[in-house]
Amino acid sequence: MITTQAKTRFAKYPSPAAAHWVHTKYSQLGGQFVDSQKKVDPRMRDRAQEAQDKKEEQQKASIRSDVNKKVTKKVTKPIAK
Repeated sequence: MITTQAKTRFAKYPSPAAAHWVHTKYSQLGGQFVDSQKKVDPRMRDRAQEAQDKKEEQQKASIRSDVNKKVTKKVTKPIAK
């Protein structure tokens, strides 16, 4: 809700000004910030989103590892057409 308001309020989102506004508004509405995910009330956690984020992070890591692999097969002859 607050981020949707920020997107309509600010021309560029995310931006430092928008982030500050969201932080202030969240605090005004009674929101609390926690240090880690373990401290979040279990009823408020979005486990499906967390699983999706973890899957995306693993995909990014595998892409990074694929890019860093060295070529092991050397071409000795030109490819005939």
